[in-house]
Amino acid sequence: MEKRSIWMSNETFPQISYFTFLSTHSEFITLDNLMKLPISLLCLSKKKRQAYFVDFINHTDPYRVRKHSILFRCQRKLAKHLYTLPLDLFYEYVSTLDVVNRRIVWLQHTARCGSTLWAQVFGELPGWSVVSECQYIIHSLLNEHEGDNIIAFSKSAEFKRMAVAGFKFNMSRFPPDHSVFVKGATLQDMSLLQPIRGSFPNLKILLSYRNLLPSAYSHCNALTVHRLNAQAISAQMERRRTLDDYYQRFWVYCHCQPWIYSKSLDTIDLVLPKNQFEWYLVMRCSITHSIRAAQDRGIDIKCIKYDHMLKNPRETITAVFDYIGIDRCLVECALRSASQDSQKGMSFSQDNSVKRKPWVVSAESMKRCLKIVQFFGHSELEFDMEMPSTL
Repeated sequence: MEKRSIWMSNETFPQISYFTFLSTHSEFITLDNLMKLPISLLCLSKKKRQAYFVDFINHTDPYRVRKHSILFRCQRKLAKHLYTLPLDLFYEYVSTLDVVNRRIVWLQHTARCGSTLWAQVFGELPGWSVVSECQYIIHSLLNEHEGDNIIAFSKSAEFKRMAVAGFKFNMSRFPPDHSVFVKGATLQDMSLLQPIRGSFPNLKILLSYRNLLPSAYSHCNALTVHRLNAQAISAQMERRRTLDDYYQRFWVYCHCQPWIYSKSLDTIDLVLPKNQFEWYLVMRCSITHSIRAAQDRGIDIKCIKYDHMLKNPRETITAVFDYIGIDRCLVECALRSASQDSQKGMSFSQDNSVKRKPWVVSAESMKRCLKIVQFFGHSELEFDMEMPSTL
């Protein structure tokens, strides 16, 4: 193939914001040579008409899920080279890929609900590969669009083309005989549900979830990095409700998840969340409400309750494997994998979470929390939730 203008930068410096690197040009390489490298898709840009890829320090495999449990975080921390490819050339390349008949399992999730555990279970099964939280379209979705135009773009033909192309690329990075488990990226993947489900006939969709309060407390105790972010966003929103700042748009849309149930944005007008706990409730309720709405429209989504997994892992794993069509002889392998801390070494691991001072919900905050869950049809905060089609 003729040499194309594929940009390869030299070593990157710490990013100044999401999807931003400081870099210098290194060389041009061919498309063939680019695709032979251990690269992963970082993001797609509609405005720049570019696809961006990174490789890791020491050319490590970005899909080793036990080492890189959350791909988008590792991409920002470990990226060594940044590669850019014209978007139309990316589309041309993806059109040559024959991946639509792969067996694919796509796990949506509500965060702090065992999703990383499932990714690592599948990552250690023979004949399976894993893509764990690739946020390849969120840049175009939120940074390059504003206000109501965000939702309009998420339903456009261009968005569908970008979504399907990125998903196909991710499926192409593994041996042809491998099945692929995709752990969704909480902040974007509900937006992909409509365009992706019709393009992959062998796709099975799952939702991993957990009872509401245990999820919320776990989120706040584990992801303490978001505490100040949540307060800062709430303070900005109190001063002005218009989402004219990129990080405001990012925060509000990622928590409200309006891609299927657009009215979830009304939560912010009803009761503005004031802290991380309240923002998490918005996100958790938005996702589960959207999944129910999708199920009501005939989308086949089976659910896995983490509370069941904790009580009876063998029974839960067997039910999931039976649904997917995985031999029961591999349940023992899955149980061994599930017995390990899936986020060991991460700041939000179970070990680190239990060492922190537990989150305390004030009486004033509890009133706002109750308004949030009532908006989504729940009468109280503490209840045993059972999603439809739970395995």
